[in-house]
Amino acid sequence: MNSIYKIPALLAIFFALLLSGFFFYLQNSARQQEEFVQIPDPETSRVKQILSLTRSGDYAPAAAEVDALLAKQAAGEILSEQKQASLNRRYLIKYRVSGNNTDAIEYLRRLKANVLNVNLPAESRAEDLSRLALTYCSFARDEGTLREIFTGEPFEQYWVEGDGALSTRKLLEWAYNDVDPSPRTALDLARWYVNRAIIRPLDSETKTQYIKLAKSYVAEGEELNREDVAADGDKYLLTRRYAAYLYWRAFTMHALMMLGDKTYEKEAKTAYDDFRRTVLEQNNASSLQLLPYSYVVQANFISKLYGDKETAKVLLAKAMQLVRADPYRHTNEFEEFTRDTWGNAWAGLVTAAIRDMMDVSPEFKEFIEKEVLSG
Repeated sequence: MNSIYKIPALLAIFFALLLSGFFFYLQNSARQQEEFVQIPDPETSRVKQILSLTRSGDYAPAAAEVDALLAKQAAGEILSEQKQASLNRRYLIKYRVSGNNTDAIEYLRRLKANVLNVNLPAESRAEDLSRLALTYCSFARDEGTLREIFTGEPFEQYWVEGDGALSTRKLLEWAYNDVDPSPRTALDLARWYVNRAIIRPLDSETKTQYIKLAKSYVAEGEELNREDVAADGDKYLLTRRYAAYLYWRAFTMHALMMLGDKTYEKEAKTAYDDFRRTVLEQNNASSLQLLPYSYVVQANFISKLYGDKETAKVLLAKAMQLVRADPYRHTNEFEEFTRDTWGNAWAGLVTAAIRDMMDVSPEFKEFIEKEVLSG
């Protein structure tokens, strides 16, 4: 009889211990969650560390180096053609420091000199030609400054009156067809066609043609990329050129989906993750500057393709986190690009994505208006 009464007592003790253990688990779990929230995002922490170690954060020292080289030239020192070409590209720093249109015009003239110098490697000349084309799309300068790109032969023949965007495509075609085809330029051309098809109203026949051309350039870019990997191996895979190729490939695949073409739908699902994994593996400060763009543009596509605004907000938060983590924000590429393109009539889908995502996320809107544009 006594043993029978002991059973409920033992059960009561057992359940009491079990219940206390459960409450301990909940309490400990909550503490772990709280601690987890306080742990910095590992990607952001890593990006911040790399940027801190590899960027000076100030254009002034680099501008001083450019001035020193210019002074040596003025004193009669002759630079090799490669060094001269490098100096011409770096002249952009002068503009970044001064903000003066005179320096912007001089930079454009120097890039044009590189393009016309047949003693430079074709790859280098093609890259500078692409820089000229993309400068027109990216810089919200006065029309006179931008018109300098198409001043003088042979640049003049690529100007289409009243259509700066088409003029830039002709420069890209010159680089791709007549100087040196590259994976990046192939994607720049593919992007031009999807950009045009989305932003401008087109008749059905023209839209179909543009989609076909964009897909053909994506395919050509993939083949050229395989050739570069085979030729340069790990060296090429660690460059910003490769990172930019992956970024614009992901962009174009999603843009094609917005145009109703699902050819790359399966690849597109992982394209941005593949890009970001590659960039983090590269440990390359220049490539890391592309990360915020990738989150904003992916947010835009997810919001518009699937109506998933909550995921879009998460991605936008990642972009803001990365920009804010940059120890040298005044030279952050995403911020400079946004300020440069904000008033540009020829700005494309990236700038449009930034604007549109301001309607999706009030936090992102405040970030752009109060932190980026006012910076």
